[in-house]
Amino acid sequence: MEGTQALFYRLDTKAEERDPYLEEDLAAFPYVNGGLFENENIEIPQFTEEIRQLILTNASEDFDWSEISPTIFGAVFESTLNPETRRSGGMHYTSIENIHKVIDPLFLDALQDEFAQIKELKQAATVEKVISQLGAQQIPQLLVCNKADLCENPDLIPSGENVVAISAKRKRGLDELLAAMEKALGKGKHRVKLCIPYADGYLLDVIHKEAAVFSTDYDADGTVVDIECDDKLYGQLKEYEVQDG
Repeated sequence: MEGTQALFYRLDTKAEERDPYLEEDLAAFPYVNGGLFENENIEIPQFTEEIRQLILTNASEDFDWSEISPTIFGAVFESTLNPETRRSGGMHYTSIENIHKVIDPLFLDALQDEFAQIKELKQAATVEKVISQLGAQQIPQLLVCNKADLCENPDLIPSGENVVAISAKRKRGLDELLAAMEKALGKGKHRVKLCIPYADGYLLDVIHKEAAVFSTDYDADGTVVDIECDDKLYGQLKEYEVQDG
């Protein structure tokens, strides 16, 4: 009991006001404001061996407290006080459900939407990294932001070229998504036949990396390839284009 009272006293004493020669075990406990431990002379029940066993063994060893709802502790604490004491000290337990009724519409819903957007952006960055590692940057890409209807702040939704905001559940933005897909798949595509001189053979590595190659042949002037490529690569290779026949 004396040890518990000594602990209460230390919990109610600020660090700068404590004895510098305080035992290390007691000094490890931080100061707790709010007056919870201000009465170190409070009557403390005598701990019996049975109580010690319940606290140190039954309620500690091999027991996962994370499975216990905090609601239980709030209800138990409130039930130990008489109504007058609760009123005078404002000691009324508020359930998790009632707390969410207040804070969700105030800020928590919007905050969760923002977290979801950030998570999607991180996932998109990871996908782009994998595509780069695979050497598939030439494949058309679209950034599709689902659940856009749940975001109350439109500024949080990414926008720009090749970005589409949709709601799969409410079937919103699907026409825009299909149109963007059709545009991306056909955008800047050139089906051409090129004759790459043997002296410029290094260009074949670029072609195989950044274009779709349908056939390869060889003649006296160089390597003839039938490819489909984007605007950028076509601009670099246009001078090597040859006509059929």
